[in-house]
Amino acid sequence: MTDRFFIFVPMETINRQECIYIGKILKTHGIHGELTLTTEEGIIDLIEDPDHLFLEIDQLLVPFFFSDENFRIRSANSLTIGFDDIPSQEKANEYKGCPVYISRQFINQQTDETNPNLLIGYELIDTQVGSIGIIEDLHDFSGNMILSVNRDNQEVMVPLTEEFIEAIDQDKKQLIMNCPEGLFDLED
Repeated sequence: MTDRFFIFVPMETINRQECIYIGKILKTHGIHGELTLTTEEGIIDLIEDPDHLFLEIDQLLVPFFFSDENFRIRSANSLTIGFDDIPSQEKANEYKGCPVYISRQFINQQTDETNPNLLIGYELIDTQVGSIGIIEDLHDFSGNMILSVNRDNQEVMVPLTEEFIEAIDQDKKQLIMNCPEGLFDLED
C-alpha cells in the first residue's frame, strides 16, 4: 500500500482595502458563459488593462481571470466579460447579482481624483478628532454620498460633502475632513 500525503497551502484572503467596488453582474450574455456587468458612474474610464476581477461570493473576494478579447466595453456603465473558468450560460447564471471589485493596481487614479469610489480603503481623519478609521464602503442615498467607516469595529456613517473635505492625500491614502461637532460621539 502506498502512503499518501497532502500538502495544504493556506489561502490568502484578498484585502478589500486594495480593491474598489465597481458594480455587479447584471445578467448572462450569449450561450458561452459571458456576463454583463453594470458599473458605478465613471468607473469604466478609470480601468486600465485588467486581467482579472473579483466577484464577492459568500462575503469573500474570489478572483476570476479573463483575456483581453473577453473584456468588452458596451456603454459608459456596462461591460461584457467572458471569464476563463465560466464556460457556459448555465454556469454563468450562478453569478448573476454578484458584486464585482477590481484591484487598485488596474485603476488610473490620476484620471479622476474626484471619483468617490477611490476613497474606499483610505483612512478618514477629522481635523478636530483625529483618525476616525478606514473607509470601507460608499453609499448613494438619492444623490447623498455617505461613507461607511470602521471605527473601533463599529460602523460610522459620514456624509461626504465638499464643504467638509479639507484635503485628500493620495500618497498616504488619507481623506482629511472637518466634520460637524458631535458626529463621532458614539454612545454605548
